[in-house]
Amino acid sequence: MLVENGKVTAVIDWAQIGYGDWMSDFSRLDFWAPGSYGDMRQFAATFGLEADNLAERKALYWSTNALWTIEFAHKANSKNVSKWLHDNILQKLVV
Repeated sequence: MLVENGKVTAVIDWAQIGYGDWMSDFSRLDFWAPGSYGDMRQFAATFGLEADNLAERKALYWSTNALWTIEFAHKANSKNVSKWLHDNILQKLVV
């Protein structure tokens, strides 16, 4: 955690650190909390990010998140995660 003036200003998760497509992180956050960072095109424009094929990239990363969720649910034998995925899979994979 990064702290400034006694307040947490950022949390860095090094688990999947690497140089790559900004849409990977944006889509992962949007998968779990849709709309948290607004429209992806506006986000790209605001920060000067490359914005080709955004819908296709979002679909790819949402699919990857769904697969990771399936893997987690299986390893953790989590009925709650399995139910959530069952209830939301069509919404998450159909763009």
